[in-house]
Amino acid sequence: MRWHTFNARPSGPAASAVIVCLWLVLAASAHAADAIYIWQQKWTPAVASAAWEFREQTSAYLVLTSTVSMAPDNTLSRRDVAVDWPALVRAGRPVEAVLRCGVDTMPALTAERREATARYLAAAWQASRDAAAAKGLVLTGLQIDLDCPTSRLADYRALLQRLATLIAPAPLSITALPDWQRSEHYDTLVAATAYYVLQVHALERPATADDAVRLIPYERVAGWRQRADRAAVPYRIALPTYGYRLVFDAEKHFLGLTAEGPRVAPPPGGSERLLFADPAAIATLVTTLRRPSSAADRGIVWFRLPVVGDDLNWPAAALHAVQAGRQPTVDFRGDLRAEQPGLQDLWIANHGETGSPAQTVRVSLSGRLEHADAMASYRLEATDDQTYVLTGPAPPPGSRTHAAWFRPVADTPITLTSIELLP
Repeated sequence: MRWHTFNARPSGPAASAVIVCLWLVLAASAHAADAIYIWQQKWTPAVASAAWEFREQTSAYLVLTSTVSMAPDNTLSRRDVAVDWPALVRAGRPVEAVLRCGVDTMPALTAERREATARYLAAAWQASRDAAAAKGLVLTGLQIDLDCPTSRLADYRALLQRLATLIAPAPLSITALPDWQRSEHYDTLVAATAYYVLQVHALERPATADDAVRLIPYERVAGWRQRADRAAVPYRIALPTYGYRLVFDAEKHFLGLTAEGPRVAPPPGGSERLLFADPAAIATLVTTLRRPSSAADRGIVWFRLPVVGDDLNWPAAALHAVQAGRQPTVDFRGDLRAEQPGLQDLWIANHGETGSPAQTVRVSLSGRLEHADAMASYRLEATDDQTYVLTGPAPPPGSRTHAAWFRPVADTPITLTSIELLP
């Protein structure tokens, strides 16, 4: 960016206007420098629409193209994603292919299998490159996503060095875990890449439903960033937008989790807990990360692209807000409607920028009720004659949903006095 000096110095309201405009330009430039992962394994029209919507808010898309795992016969197998390449062409942003390797592929990193593994991964890259090119898109490079055990980083580095040679001149990048920074091989590992993504988000699986869990240890991010700066290899920091459903049995023991896809119901007597990336805390972190810490610091990449219908991810409006370094607004409003004789229907509207698949609000009414019940996907519990706690999926920002109904006594009028968001 080239700065110009002006002889005339505005003052008063004019100066304030200049400062505000300059801040808006710099903020927009920072947002546009972010990259975003597209991690959906099934491309729907909603995914394509989201890629188009965020085209002005990203410098690049990092797109999951294949998942590699170990087959029962101890050979590598690959599942390709049917990427909508024309949608990415329309979005007009640079696209990098991402190859996800499961931890079960670790036996393929041995010296004896290294060459075959490198060639297998190079072939996967070539298949994605050719499929994209056939639709008019030139991929900018390949990223390997492998949560390699820290004890195996020397083997991983050797594989990456060989793979980089095979796919040249395309650049090779990787995702990296903060734990790797403890290894003596960290610097030489990341030096084998054109750049890498430092993932500061992860879930330490709880033993019981009462354990405290979070996605980011915020107090450690600055130290991880400083260590990355010392390695002097270009990197981005990955921040989460997603959530988990944690499932526990009747004794509160952890059973499993889902981060995308259909909901898995807990067993009889069991429970479910939702854990989401905290928009307020991450917005605060973003204000720090917007200030580059070194020449190696290349900014932020978000995991993952908000898509309508993905209820374990932030809505698009929430990510827009957090990219600007501010907490998304929360604004739920209620409306009672007499759409059937003798009944009052409660509609919940989301005028804010965020929501949750298990939002809880306290609904206060005036008037006498004979009966009340929730619509499908919602739960309604009475705390007294005129106060109810409603739990269920929040409508997406800018929309509303029919959440419950009330039957007044002898058709007497009732009114909605307040809706209060509960933690």
